[in-house]
Amino acid sequence: ILRYSPGYLGWQLTFPSEVELPAVAATEGGEPVGFAAATARRLRCGSSAFDVAVVSFVAVRPAWRNRGVASGLYRLLLKALADLSVPVITFGIPGSGGAQNAPARLLGSWISNAGDR
Repeated sequence: ILRYSPGYLGWQLTFPSEVELPAVAATEGGEPVGFAAATARRLRCGSSAFDVAVVSFVAVRPAWRNRGVASGLYRLLLKALADLSVPVITFGIPGSGGAQNAPARLLGSWISNAGDR
């Protein structure tokens, strides 16, 4: 189980960006059961630089796993990012909720499974 300190999450989620990036949460009875967020990053390739949103913070409490919570969080977050027209980088295990909700039409150009190389 990964446990991030509030300070670490605050640092990750407050990188400078031209666009305010969204985060989504799932609750049940007022208690948080899941969370997903995008972090801003600036990528450089040669003399070009561009801002992207990296979807890497997705967590669901153990008692709520395998109920579609992560899939719903990914779906909402990726839709909000698409509405902002922000390029997105995300990671997913083939067959997982994240991979299923990251269609190439939403992300732009391509999806590659790192495990296939």
